[in-house]
Amino acid sequence: MRDTIAETTDSMEPVDLDAGLTEFERDWLDDHPKVSPKSPYGRISERQYSERTFFENDEVLSTLYPDVEVPVWHTPDADYTWKFPAHWAFVSEEYSVNLRREPGTLRHGGLAAAQYIVRLAQQVKDRDPMIECWLKADGPSEEDGETVRGRVSHSLVRLDLKEAVEVANLLLLLVDVARDPAGQGGE
Repeated sequence: MRDTIAETTDSMEPVDLDAGLTEFERDWLDDHPKVSPKSPYGRISERQYSERTFFENDEVLSTLYPDVEVPVWHTPDADYTWKFPAHWAFVSEEYSVNLRREPGTLRHGGLAAAQYIVRLAQQVKDRDPMIECWLKADGPSEEDGETVRGRVSHSLVRLDLKEAVEVANLLLLLVDVARDPAGQGGE
């Protein structure tokens, strides 16, 4: 803080020149005594001075995206955070189908089946959710000279809602074709 000056008054009390100034204005005048904090340079510097740049995870969306609607289907523990806030995603539980023709994992006297997994995900920058699908299948790998099953491989596919409907319809048509090998079209 700048020094105070004594003014000639009856009480001879020092007068604080910083009275009525904000913390930023006091700091600004200490660093820039010839430039008004009300100048464009001062105003933009004040904005930056007061701009918050660190947020706890639970504050990011409410601070940077206060109008975002949280979907009812999201699972908070599964939500996806990223260094780009626009890529943060609300994520649902995972739903899976056990696959009979993909390698699973043999362990502890049993089999962990390969799975086709689907879930909903919606990044905060998107208006609509996507459907994410992937194969979780284990294959052999070498570890300490032994063949070990249990390595997860997957290829994530993201479908918008229209694409998901098209894939679902296509799969249902393929099931119909498979059930009608003679092409008779009967039920």
